[in-house]
Formats: sequence, C-alpha cells, structure tokens
Amino acid sequence: MQTYRIPFSALSGNLAQMVFADALYFLLGKRGFTQHETDRHVETNLDELTQLTGLTSKTLRKMIDGGLSQPEPFRLRQNQGFAAHTFTFGFDQYEEQFLAKYARKPFSYLQQNWCSTLALPYPNAQKSSRFPLAILNVFWRKPNGKVIRFSELSKRIQKPNSTSPPDPLFVHQALEHLQKLELITQVDSGGYRFQREQLSQDGYRIWQHQVLHQQSKASEELIEWGQAQNPKLAQVAQELIRLGNYDFDTNFRKIFNSLSLVRLETDLPWLQYAVKRHRHRPATADRWAKCWKLYENSLAANQTRQQSAKVKLYLKDQVEHVAVLKLESIEKHTLRWGKIVIWVNDKRQQLTGYGHNETILTMLQKGKRLVWQRELTDENELVRFDLTADMQQDLSDICYRLKMRASAPLPQVKIEAQIEAEFLKPSD
Repeated sequence: MQTYRIPFSALSGNLAQMVFADALYFLLGKRGFTQHETDRHVETNLDELTQLTGLTSKTLRKMIDGGLSQPEPFRLRQNQGFAAHTFTFGFDQYEEQFLAKYARKPFSYLQQNWCSTLALPYPNAQKSSRFPLAILNVFWRKPNGKVIRFSELSKRIQKPNSTSPPDPLFVHQALEHLQKLELITQVDSGGYRFQREQLSQDGYRIWQHQVLHQQSKASEELIEWGQAQNPKLAQVAQELIRLGNYDFDTNFRKIFNSLSLVRLETDLPWLQYAVKRHRHRPATADRWAKCWKLYENSLAANQTRQQSAKVKLYLKDQVEHVAVLKLESIEKHTLRWGKIVIWVNDKRQQLTGYGHNETILTMLQKGKRLVWQRELTDENELVRFDLTADMQQDLSDICYRLKMRASAPLPQVKIEAQIEAEFLKPSD
C-alpha cells in the first residue's frame, strides 16, 4: 500500500489546517522532487488543492501564508512553477520533520475523497465541524486496531490553546457521524476502533448514500414537487444545495425557482462558482440572495455583446434585396445566445394607422442552406428569430445572407436588420 508521511504536529489544529496539511504531505509524498539531501518540493496549483481539500482559494492562500511564517523545519517555501498558473511548494528541511514522531496515511485517504468528505458539514448543518477529522487523526497516532476510549478521544482532540475539553455532545455527534461512514466501530468494552480498510472505498459516495439519504418527509415532498415541475431543474437544485451546504427544506424552492432564469448550458458553471464561494457563509435568511447577486455580477462581468452592422433596405423602387450580416468570432468564449432582429418601418402606418397589404418574403441563409423563412406584413413591426443553435455549429464563421422580396414596390417601407449575440467567458 502506498503511503505518505505526516508529522504528529500536523494532526491537530482547526479544520482547514488539518485538511491542508494532509493535502500538502500527500502531494509531497506522491510526486515530490528532491533537489538537495533534505529538501522536498512539489508543483501544483489552486485547482488541484481545492479538489483535494474542498477549501476555497481564499482559505488555501491563508493556509499557505501561515505556513510561510512557521519556524524551521516546518517553514513552507513557495516559488513560481514551471507550467502556467502553477507554483512549487515544500520544505527545505523536509526530512528533519520526521526525526520526531510521524504517522503514515495511505494515498487512498486523499484519492478516495475521505479528507475532503470529512470536512463537509453534518446533515442539515450549515457549518463544518473539526471533530470528525480531529478524532480520526487521534487514531492515526496509534497502532492499527488500537481501541481508544471516549475519555481519551475527548482529551486528545482538545485544541492546544483551550483550557477546557470539548462539549461531550459535540464529541458524541462526531463519533456517530464516523460510525455512519463506517470509519470507526464501537466495541463491547465501550471504546472505538478505526476501520482502516474502509479507506479503499469512495468516501464521498458513502457520505451521499449513508448521510444525505436521511432526508425528512418535507424534503421528499419538495423533491417530488420539483420533479413534477421540471426534473432537470430539480436535479440541479439538489446538486447546488449539496455544493453550497444549504439547508434543504429552507432553500430548495428558492433555488429551484431561481434556476428558471439560468441558461444551464452556458451559465451553470458561473452559478456553481458563486455557490462554492458562499458555501461556508452563515445560514442567514438572505444567504441565497447574496449568492445569487454574486452570480449575476460574475456573469455580467464576463459577458461580451456583439452586433453586426445594421443594414437598411428601402423597398420604394427595388423590391429585392440581399444583405450580408456578419459577426467576428471570439476565441475561447461560449455563445450564450444569438438572434436576428428585423424592424419593419412603415411611415404610412405610423401616420394614418393604415399599413401596406403586400407581403415581404424574408429568407435567411448560411451558404446555400436556408436557416429561416417568413412572410412579413404591416403587422410585423419587430421580428426576432433565435439563431443560437445554428450559430453554435460554427462559431468561427458567423455570416448570414438576408434576402428580401416584396410582392410590389412599397414607397413608405424601410427594413432594418442585424444579428446580435452574447458570448460568455468560460469559468475557471
């Protein structure tokens, strides 16, 4: 079994510190490189660290900054990485950290999502607890199969600067949570034993099956209501609730209704970004409203609107016209929507209320392919047609030909047309 070493000193602290320490020593053990006899460094980026830990970029930077100020041999070093958007970090005196006591953890502890899963909140809770991870780190200090009693666990997970042991209720709550995940089991003597073989399973899937399925009757009714309205939106709403650590009963309807305003194909990654940024916020009444505001601001800041030159066609003498409508493509952007807009300006109708009776055959082509066709009359002052699906076929060539043919000369009629599109920068 492949393992990584982690000093006993890194097995305590707050939740973020313990999770970050595991990710750090895991990466150093798995693919770190040595330049001198005692140092060890590894190249990574914030995306990988977020995946391993579940921590936000802001919290990760705080953990890194804290490590940079530690005394030797635990002082973290950070430098620019070799690849774009990466950095290397590690320790100049890496081996000296293991002259004292240290634990060995299997790679599966990170690779099977256990570390990040233990940092998730309990069911129906808004904030994460440090106790499940702290309790498990006590077991890592002991030989495999060692039984530890409740009193010792309570003492060992006490913070170094705390003057009193943690509330027994919180400790029992953490132990029950670990038992549901089948990471520990209670023995007849009253103590607890670590089930290390469970680490070969996917921790997040077990958390989903054994923890999230404990939904209240109200939650089940909400899911049934959402699925009856729109199964896709109901599924996305549940995913966002899990991602953002939202209380299900309080927020499902809010999130479900908000999703009707979201273009799932293009905008969902930006909404997921906002939800992830807010997942550790306090459970206030306006928590979702603030998250939605961040989503709208992020979306607006990364949108780019384009319009073709507006063509003007006069049907006084020439009853047939051909015009070209073209947009410049934007690389590495996603098309949110595209459309053609046609304005029919009939001065006679504007002045007298009586328009033309003749029809205007309108065709939109891309190459030789007919994209859209319609007959316009004096009742069609403004016409729009959705071109999103057609434009998406080839964003490098957004060029159309607009053909118009009136059944007779129309001295009072002017046609204006342009194509419009909105592009969205991909979320990081």
